[in-house]
Amino acid sequence: MNSTEIPMVNIPLASKAHQLAEQFAAEQISADKSKQVYLNTLSVYAV
Repeated sequence: MNSTEIPMVNIPLASKAHQLAEQFAAEQISADKSKQVYLNTLSVYAV
């Protein structure tokens, strides 16, 4: 099967995870870095 779709996995995270990610993201200077830190924080929290 030749599928180009990437399977998605939903992992429920507590609101505390999002609050923590937002806190770390707010400490960044640029918007790009802020988004990267936000997503990375959620990724680490998920595992």
